[in-house]
Amino acid sequence: MTDFGPIRYSLIEEDIINYQLYFSSKNPTHIRRRWILRIVFFLTYFVLGLLLILNNGFSIFGIICMLIAFIVLFFYPKYSKWNYKRHFKNNVKKFLSSKVNTEIKFEIKDGFVETSDQNSSYKVKTSELDALIELEHHLFLKMKNEECFIFPKMVLEDEVKLKAHFQKYDIPLIQDLNWKWK
Repeated sequence: MTDFGPIRYSLIEEDIINYQLYFSSKNPTHIRRRWILRIVFFLTYFVLGLLLILNNGFSIFGIICMLIAFIVLFFYPKYSKWNYKRHFKNNVKKFLSSKVNTEIKFEIKDGFVETSDQNSSYKVKTSELDALIELEHHLFLKMKNEECFIFPKMVLEDEVKLKAHFQKYDIPLIQDLNWKWK
């Protein structure tokens, strides 16, 4: 196989956050947790409001709790979306700040993917690559161990050539161009 690269680029905070949001949105545990919390909050306020209404007649507190229950039911997804994004943003600032605005060198040589930056270098066999995921503004090269290389499309000179090169290694291309964080 022919070699590819090197590609030199750097990631901004938003690139890493988008990577985390994408994989969170595809993770069944995260999806289930968000759905369960929505139902739990709704039921908590609904039952509390119902108990207050049944025990005290149509008390104002019971009616307020019932209203809060329905507000939670409809607006929890927006809150959850904001909260997850805030959480990932804090994680990037706290744990991955050394990866932000650091030049990364990426290349493929002799059946290996090699990356390096000022702090580390990484070498992995191309057989350990699992999928190339294409979003509207990013390419994610996912490995079998669930780690990922992030490529912002705006820094790639020849995105088509990169995708074609990975097809030579039988790495599937997953196109999710309409993905949005919800």
